[in-house]
Amino acid sequence: MKHKIKAQFSILLSILFSAFLSFGNVFAIKPMVGMSSNFVSLSVGASEQIVIDATDFYGDIKVTSVNNAVATAKFIGCDTISSCTVRNRTVTLAVQGISQGSTSATVSFTGTISSRGIKISETQNINITVQNSDPSLASLQISPVSINFNKDITEYTVSVEHDVASVSIAAIPVDSSTVVTGTGTFNLTDYTNTFEIIATATNGATCSYKINVKRKDETGRTAASSKKSTKSDKKSSDNTLSDILIPGYDIKMEEGVTEYKITVKPDASSIMVHAIPNDEKATVEVEGNDNIEFGENIVKIMVKAETGEIKDYVIRVTRPSNEEEALAIQNSEDGNREVLGATSNGKGFNILPIIIAVASAFIGAGAVTTIVFLKKRSSSKRKQFNVMRVNNGFRPGSIR
Repeated sequence: MKHKIKAQFSILLSILFSAFLSFGNVFAIKPMVGMSSNFVSLSVGASEQIVIDATDFYGDIKVTSVNNAVATAKFIGCDTISSCTVRNRTVTLAVQGISQGSTSATVSFTGTISSRGIKISETQNINITVQNSDPSLASLQISPVSINFNKDITEYTVSVEHDVASVSIAAIPVDSSTVVTGTGTFNLTDYTNTFEIIATATNGATCSYKINVKRKDETGRTAASSKKSTKSDKKSSDNTLSDILIPGYDIKMEEGVTEYKITVKPDASSIMVHAIPNDEKATVEVEGNDNIEFGENIVKIMVKAETGEIKDYVIRVTRPSNEEEALAIQNSEDGNREVLGATSNGKGFNILPIIIAVASAFIGAGAVTTIVFLKKRSSSKRKQFNVMRVNNGFRPGSIR
């Protein structure tokens, strides 16, 4: 009886010991497969990589449960973008933000821990938060006037009659999560009223738009003057521009200069041109900017004064056919600027004539010096020859 009890007790101890070892192996599995991060926060359009440490694992890794409208999660260098068969190596998972919001990705591991030969089947989650990074506006309205809005142009100037006592400003952002301040209804004073609209994206990026509203006084002027205007005031003949704005390009206006040059990218089939006249009563018309072909194009800006006089401004737009040609044009323009001192609009101080003039002066001075030297040398030789003749018994005019 005692031997039977001892045998049963030995069997029980063996079972408990085996269970203990198995239990210990299960707990040792957890750190064998892991990820560099279980939380990702990024902006719309941005991407971030997560490294999965599977150096002690062989089997299948899959990613599922991602809201692709908010973000995508894809394997790099694997069988497919959503699954990867690995054997003792690291794996990279690329997460990209699509639109503002939150989602999660589930990563599942089915395989064997190499060092222990134990099979596992487990999942880990990656929490993804995508923030808006675009603070620009989709539309900007000023009532009761209108503007030709472009999200890349951040300052506008309009004028209103004296009987307009207030304006209403409304703005709609490109992304609905962007916070816009500075809108509403505002009372006007005579002359210049400046309003600033600020748009802030969820990631903190900001964009500021400025509106200048010029309200005329009772005499019709938009600026204070010591001289009162009357109904018999003459019409303005000012048909000049104060500025030319082309998004992405810098046009440096110079007084009296009516022709400028820019080089656009090969894929630019049109450009936005915003011309601001010095006189608010002048009208501006732009033509040739909607169809930019390869090579040189002429964009004409016609400014018509209140009196009817018209002045043309010309922008010569060069559109290269490829990136190599664009780089060659840029290098050529940069070289011209260094040698001739040219500015961005092709105008500048040309020192080449001065260099030629100075060089000519030096050459002329050298030639004169050479002639004088040769004459002196010739005279000296003749004197030496006469002396030799005298010494030899010869004299000028005598015959031996």
